[in-house]
Amino acid sequence: TTLDDGESYLITSEDNSTFPYLFVNIVPPIELYSVSGKELLKLDSVTGATKSAIYLGSENVFALAVNSVDGFSYLGVDDNFVVVDNTTDRVIRDINLGQYGVGRITSIIFDDNSIYLSSSNSNLLLVVDRNTYSVEPIRVGTNGISEMIKVDEQIYTSPVSSDNPSLSLLEDVARYRPTTEFSRLKRKTVRNVKAAFSENAKIVAMLTVSPEQQEANIRVYDISSGEPKQLGNVFTIELINGLSATSVGDSLLVNNDGDKVFIGSQLSNSSRGFRSGSIMIYHRKSTGSWFRKQIIY
Repeated sequence: TTLDDGESYLITSEDNSTFPYLFVNIVPPIELYSVSGKELLKLDSVTGATKSAIYLGSENVFALAVNSVDGFSYLGVDDNFVVVDNTTDRVIRDINLGQYGVGRITSIIFDDNSIYLSSSNSNLLLVVDRNTYSVEPIRVGTNGISEMIKVDEQIYTSPVSSDNPSLSLLEDVARYRPTTEFSRLKRKTVRNVKAAFSENAKIVAMLTVSPEQQEANIRVYDISSGEPKQLGNVFTIELINGLSATSVGDSLLVNNDGDKVFIGSQLSNSSRGFRSGSIMIYHRKSTGSWFRKQIIY
C-alpha cells in the first residue's frame, strides 16, 4: 500500500531465496506482474494469489515493462514485441520484429507517445507509436544496445561491446547524434563491454571482460558533469558457483549514488539447482575499495 509508481524493488524471502519469478514488476497498489514459464501472471502483491494468467506461447521472455497508468504490459517474447491489455488479460498486439532485422528485445521503456525497444543483438532502436503500433527503426552506432534510459525528452544508450565505450544521445528521438566520446573510457585491449545507467542518468557502471577472458571487471563513473569521474577503484567480480568471465553479468544495475552495484547471472549454480541464477551485491567503502556485501540465490 506504500508503493509509488516507478519505484523498483528486489523481492526476496526471509531465507534469502530469490522470489520464484523471472521478472517482477509491481504496480501500485496491489498488483504484481511476473513471468513464469510461458505465462504472464497477475498476482495479488499482498497474498501472492494468482489473479490471472495470460498465455504467451513461449518461455523465451527477455524483457517486461508494465504501464500501470494506462493498463498495458509490454514484453519481448522470442523475436516478437507483445502487448497485453491488463484490464481484459488479453494479448492485443504481437509484432514480429524480424522484418526490421531485430530479435530478442532485451530492454523496453515508454512515455506518453511511444514505446522504445532495444536489443543487445542489434544497433537499431525501435520506436513504436502507442496509438497505431507503427514501428520506426533508428540506427544507433554500430553495436548492440546494452542499456537505455530516458530522461526528460532525451534517450541515452550504451553499446554492448566496443573498443571505445561511449554514451550516445538520442535527442527528442527524432534525430540521432552521438555525444563527444569519453576519451578516458577508452580501453583498446578490452572487449565485451556492458553498461548500466542509474535511474537519474548520472552514474554509469561498466563491465569489461579481459582479452584473455579470465576476469570480469567493474568500473563505476559519475557522468553528471559530462566528463566521467571514476568512483572508487576498479574491482574484479568473484567467479564462483560455476561462473566464468563471459557468463557473469547478464544484468547489471547501479544505484543513484554510485556506491552499490547489482550483478545478475543466469548460469550461476546454487543449492537451488544447476544454473538457477544469482545476484551479487557489491558496496563501495569510503576508502574507494569495493566488496561483495551479499549474494542472493
